[in-house]
Amino acid sequence: MTGIGGRGLLPPTSVMSAPIKVMLVDDSATLRMRLRASLERQGDIVVVAEAEDPFAAREPFRATTPDVLVVDLVM
Repeated sequence: MTGIGGRGLLPPTSVMSAPIKVMLVDDSATLRMRLRASLERQGDIVVVAEAEDPFAAREPFRATTPDVLVVDLVM
């Protein structure tokens, strides 16, 4: 993938050695389980925490400092 001026948007994979930390927030345990399985199959993504609602997500979020939050907006 190239950007403005032909420069790449993403650094070489050797630079990106740390996995992407993801937290899932959804009231459906089944959906969280399926999302976790799908994301972790990618190899460079690890689900570090899950919660069933935004209030339950506060402490795990602070403890794990995820890079990405996947949140169900209609709970």
